[in-house]
Amino acid sequence: MRNLKHFFKYPRKIDRSFSIRGIGIEEQMHQGLVDRPRGTGDWLIMYFPVQCQIMEQWALAGSLMIWSPGEHQKYGDSQLGWSHSWMHCDGTAITRWLKQANLQPNTIYPNMPQGHWVDALSHVFDELKQHDAYANPMILNLVQNALLTFGRHARPAPEDENLKNSLQDIRRQLEMDYDQPVTLDELATQTGLSVSHFCARFKQVFGSSAIEYLIEQRMQQAAYLLYDRNLKIQDIAKRVGYDDVFHFSKLFKKHHGMSPRALRKQQLGD
Repeated sequence: MRNLKHFFKYPRKIDRSFSIRGIGIEEQMHQGLVDRPRGTGDWLIMYFPVQCQIMEQWALAGSLMIWSPGEHQKYGDSQLGWSHSWMHCDGTAITRWLKQANLQPNTIYPNMPQGHWVDALSHVFDELKQHDAYANPMILNLVQNALLTFGRHARPAPEDENLKNSLQDIRRQLEMDYDQPVTLDELATQTGLSVSHFCARFKQVFGSSAIEYLIEQRMQQAAYLLYDRNLKIQDIAKRVGYDDVFHFSKLFKKHHGMSPRALRKQQLGD
């Protein structure tokens, strides 16, 4: 057991799309919780070989959590000592690798293998001490392959495939019937899940809540309808599912950064 913790004085730039701020390998911790409401401003990839609290829930031993920059980080054990292996890093490569591995940030993944992550971090740390032409390409491959391995183990069990298909059907429904009223109870019933479980699974699979996704579809369509100068704002609101034009305008401005009238003026060059 290495029990290593190391932060670099300056982020180690591996290439233009990836840098490393710190590494911890099987770091042993005293009882207590780490609680950073605004995160650390970078990506944090963390593996817990023992049962720990992650955010507001207890996670099984062998859980993985990947926090995106700025997200609330909370983890540890207030009663017992615990350990973890982690990497603070940054860069656009991380988003690309997570997409390749089909891993969602800010999501707890249980039952992940420990050995390959510890080995990968150990090799990365060793390569960071090298100063030849091979070190940086090897580091990139080590981190990418470690995430791909996590992604392989995070694939849904066969029984989960039916649920994922149901969620995809619901997403298509929201895309096609964005103008129709809908409730979370109705959507959850279609999957056979409770509302809370449905909301959690939809966000895990697609990266946003069902309601957020519906609003996204409505706001995109509303922006398109604004090109027709013969349509009044209240007519557009109704066409995308809102009887209250003031509520529609508030959501529109939040989504597009300007009011419907301002965007129409920009689109038409008036």
